[in-house]
Amino acid sequence: SGESLAGRISYPELGPLDSLEIEQDQQDMLWVRGGFPESLLAPSAQASLRWRDDFIRTYLERDIPQFGPRIAVQTLRRFWTMLAHHQGGLLNAAQFARNLGVDGRTVANYLDLLTDLLLVRQLPPWHENLGKRLVKSSKVYLRDSGLLHALLGIADKDSLLGHPVVGHSWEGFVIDNLLAQSAGKAQAHFYRTSAGAEIDLLLTWPNDESWAIEVK
Repeated sequence: SGESLAGRISYPELGPLDSLEIEQDQQDMLWVRGGFPESLLAPSAQASLRWRDDFIRTYLERDIPQFGPRIAVQTLRRFWTMLAHHQGGLLNAAQFARNLGVDGRTVANYLDLLTDLLLVRQLPPWHENLGKRLVKSSKVYLRDSGLLHALLGIADKDSLLGHPVVGHSWEGFVIDNLLAQSAGKAQAHFYRTSAGAEIDLLLTWPNDESWAIEVK
């Protein structure tokens, strides 16, 4: 449309399938393969992984260049893969910049691009109590667990359970499903003090009620 339609348009976010949209006996498959229908419903684990690999390649080579300046495909894939290895970790832009051989502003631009494309979630820290020393960096998650596993070459549940990312993969999977059910009504944060006290997900609702959620 040539008009802005400000005040006359709504933008619902249509994400991949979530845990309430599939049968109970498919939950593990959803975690391993992610929520994209072609991946989830593929006839085999290898076919699912192949679809996700093709999706990632197409996104890097054709889709992402439409949304901003030209970025070297291999550089952005390395960054995406680094984020996969860093799933659920605190953002350290300087470390990513050193590993990629770019500056911190460039890393921030890459991260913002992947966030805007709904591929990455930046979970901010909760800061209301200024009397405590709190962590200030956001935590970073790849939003679809299937794409996370594809970037790490994980094809099935057995491989996932033996991989170091398994705990953070499950944490990101649960958080994304919970936020899908909140439908944007709750503000999402994590809580961590410099002494190590932590809450994986803190949901604050419009009535100021807060839910503290620990993922195991």
